[in-house]
Amino acid sequence: MPSLKYADGFIPTLSVSLYLLVAYPLSLTLLIQDSALFGIFLLAHSLVVSAYFLHDLMHNSVFSEPRHNALLGRLVAFVVGASVSPYEHLRKKHFRHHFERADILAVDYSAFLTRHGSLNRAVKIAVWCGFPAVELLCKVLEIREGLTAGGKTRLRAIGVLSIRALLFMALARLNPIAPFYYLIGYCLFLQCLAFMDAFQHSYELRYELTQPQKASMFDRDYEEKNTYSNLLSTRFPRLNWLVLNFSYHNAHHQKPNEPWYRLPAHHRQLYHQSCPQQVPLRTQVRQFMQHRVKRIHHPDNHQKTGADGVSFLVGV
Repeated sequence: MPSLKYADGFIPTLSVSLYLLVAYPLSLTLLIQDSALFGIFLLAHSLVVSAYFLHDLMHNSVFSEPRHNALLGRLVAFVVGASVSPYEHLRKKHFRHHFERADILAVDYSAFLTRHGSLNRAVKIAVWCGFPAVELLCKVLEIREGLTAGGKTRLRAIGVLSIRALLFMALARLNPIAPFYYLIGYCLFLQCLAFMDAFQHSYELRYELTQPQKASMFDRDYEEKNTYSNLLSTRFPRLNWLVLNFSYHNAHHQKPNEPWYRLPAHHRQLYHQSCPQQVPLRTQVRQFMQHRVKRIHHPDNHQKTGADGVSFLVGV
């Protein structure tokens, strides 16, 4: 029987679990019944919560046994569309982000776009219109890497894609337009994650994921100064529960295994008066929109323009 890692984790973990067990199936029911607007937003938010709950599972912050975190993590990863790459591969990539104090990637999507002019122009237009084209491209590149690899990696990619295709066909049988609604909700989910990721670091981008892990070139002081807390609200801190407190990012990097519900208290402990690394929501929104096209080919993860393609849900 799985046991929780922290004694105070019962109510928060139960609350998140119950929300996901109700919200995700309810969102699908609403899509099938053509209650599109509420269904789309409920789907998007249930996926957002799932993704950040997965983040806690990756850090073994939910259950005391790592294998129990991994078992639930694999299920949640499938729900959020992050299972083309194995769970342990995603976890290793994310841990390298913490250990090497950089964003460690496998594929340079910017260079890929530069080699394909027509696609590059299409992505720029889509991003200008507010579509999460870069995040979708990274998922396509991850699928391509899986399908072109050999052995179990290729079989895994084919298996995951086949299961998802069958589920979409089943959804279409119930309502032919429901898969279209689902894709809209999924794009909203990706855009939300892209917004949260964009201004949390000004780390170097390194395309070294296929190479062995190396010692960090940077110290804790560098990590603190290049990490930013992008709170949704300071006046109403419970609004940050909408993203499972992922916005308390400096606190998370100070104590990576701290569960989501403890991060606000840890943030207050670290910054008694004010947090110099905190980015106001108004600034986040303005810079996210202002630099949305420039960010596609930005050569670094810059505080002003932000970064694209650094999601912990993509294995390349």
